[in-house]
Amino acid sequence: MLKNSLVRCTALISLCAVLLSGCAGLGFNVEEPEIDVVGVRMLPVKGLSPKFEITLEVFNPNDFELNFSKVSYEFVVNGASLFTGNRYQVPPLEPFSTQTITLKGKASLLNSLKVLKQFADQPNKAVDYEFNARLEFANLLPDIPINKTGTFDPSEW
Repeated sequence: MLKNSLVRCTALISLCAVLLSGCAGLGFNVEEPEIDVVGVRMLPVKGLSPKFEITLEVFNPNDFELNFSKVSYEFVVNGASLFTGNRYQVPPLEPFSTQTITLKGKASLLNSLKVLKQFADQPNKAVDYEFNARLEFANLLPDIPINKTGTFDPSEW
């Protein structure tokens, strides 16, 4: 009886291993969406913590729709984390299409003051930014980390 159970268990494990290796061999590849930061603005202040909004243009280079369950993000300006946030309801990205997405986040009061002081001291100086995000899919696709860096002139935004 124990021998039959052991044989069945071994057969089941072997079958699972074969099925999983077969799925891995399909070569399903997800290309990372192309993201451009097209706008950043401070929202009207209510309370102590400033809020910001970042506008992104996102291009889906895949031949299938991308469905996200969550986007976690951080926007860093001149080395200081300006704001962070999460968005749970992201419209699906159609294949080979570009979509504008707006994300809002609550800022650290101390970092916001630091960044605003830098803007006030040198209003015409270009600003270095870093946009970090993690795209979590609604299906079985692996998460995609995004890291986008660049500069912008705050007087143009």
